[in-house]
Amino acid sequence: QRPTMVTMEIRGTLTCCVLLATSLTRTLAIPAHSSSFPSSFPSSPPLLNSFTAHSSRPGNSFQHQSGRVVQADKSLERIRGGELSESTRERGPISMFFPISFGLLYFMSVAMAIPALPKLINTIINQSDKVSSRAHLVLSSLLATDAFFTFLTNNLWGTLSDKYGRKPFIVMSSIGISIGALIVGISPVLSLMYIAAAIDGCTSCMFGLGQAYVCDISSPNHLAANLGVFMGVSAGVGFIVGIPLSAILMSKFSTKMPFYVSACIGFLNALNILFICPESLSKESRKAEVRLYDANPVGAIKMLSRNALVRGISLSYFLLWFAHVGLQATWMNFFSFAHGWSNGKSGGVLSVFGIATAILPKLVLKFFSHSDAIKFALLVYSVAMFLLANVSGDKNLYLALTLAALGSTALPSSLSFIANQAKADEKGAMQGASETVKSICSIVGQPIMSSLFAYWIHESRKVKLPGGMYMVSSGLLILSLLVFHFSVENYGCLDRMRRTSE
Repeated sequence: QRPTMVTMEIRGTLTCCVLLATSLTRTLAIPAHSSSFPSSFPSSPPLLNSFTAHSSRPGNSFQHQSGRVVQADKSLERIRGGELSESTRERGPISMFFPISFGLLYFMSVAMAIPALPKLINTIINQSDKVSSRAHLVLSSLLATDAFFTFLTNNLWGTLSDKYGRKPFIVMSSIGISIGALIVGISPVLSLMYIAAAIDGCTSCMFGLGQAYVCDISSPNHLAANLGVFMGVSAGVGFIVGIPLSAILMSKFSTKMPFYVSACIGFLNALNILFICPESLSKESRKAEVRLYDANPVGAIKMLSRNALVRGISLSYFLLWFAHVGLQATWMNFFSFAHGWSNGKSGGVLSVFGIATAILPKLVLKFFSHSDAIKFALLVYSVAMFLLANVSGDKNLYLALTLAALGSTALPSSLSFIANQAKADEKGAMQGASETVKSICSIVGQPIMSSLFAYWIHESRKVKLPGGMYMVSSGLLILSLLVFHFSVENYGCLDRMRRTSE
């Protein structure tokens, strides 16, 4: 009877996942390239058919815009803009469903470990679920090991994917997290867990290459919104399903069961990518040669410093992520300490926050240009951080968090701005470089922001200021806004998208 109840709970959770992901994908997915077609490219099926017949006549040629080739079906081809030759023929339309599918499964694998790993470490060290300082240090060192190897290798996989395609490395990432989870599940000692963390860190390129995949299939005008959909739906729904599913498995079976299931999901995802998902990077768009001595963190910094505009936008993106890491690092503890929220309530709000990140970029970009949308989002995010530091009461907190979700649209919008500065054959390397910036923020920013939070709530302080760290984040976001504004105003002429449109 007991296994039957567990099966029903798991089945219900997965059903909700599928329904939510399908609904969001249908609601939010944006036609990948429609905005990059010339006005002479009709969109209704009859006109498309007549256009195809016309384009097949001898003598017709078309100038490519910035984008990718899209096909309505096997018999229909449309030209995607980009730096491709006129003879380029792509395979077919690549829906946003594909990156969302492998991203969702990947983040489900990741989410399974979030509640299970601390509990497993406590059990190994303390022989109970009791939290201890030693167990917390071991957990922190494992996460730091993972982040360090991610920092070292992200740009390498992004650079190589520009030559060999995205799929081999996305498959590698899925297999890597599966092997890591399996080692943790069967490991009786802590030393093997560090090996698992190193394996996972070395292969942890899913997010960056998933974003590169989205860049490959999206037109520049839709890239920011599509990146928001990828980030929000993949991570948001993955966490909504993975975290409670992990808790169910721990309560019904054992602390190690979530890692076995995580490994199975990862291997299934590898099969999904290998046999179902198409390759997004055509052979014509691949880089002829890669310079491996630049495929490292130093090379990433060089790529993000190629001209004054990219350098300024990258600095703005770094400041934005540093401020955002402050929210990530202290989310649970802040709302528990300052407002008495339970972990369940904080986790639920966090999941909704992630879903909102998928919805809002598309709405914001309807009212602002790309650069103005980033400025607006940075300003709103700064105000939201200030409110989080100072307001009390659930209604006021929900208002501040709503503004924070709106402001966090600066993340995909800034990322797409950087991605649009890359050439057609270096989008993977550019995404790897952007992920290197995030890794630096994780390695450096999380300890700094966590230390600030710990300082302001220390027992020795007469007046405790748990929100003081968010005041720092608010200031960083204002600085990010100023850097972005100055860069665009003074070096906007270097924008590749502006030069292409002119």
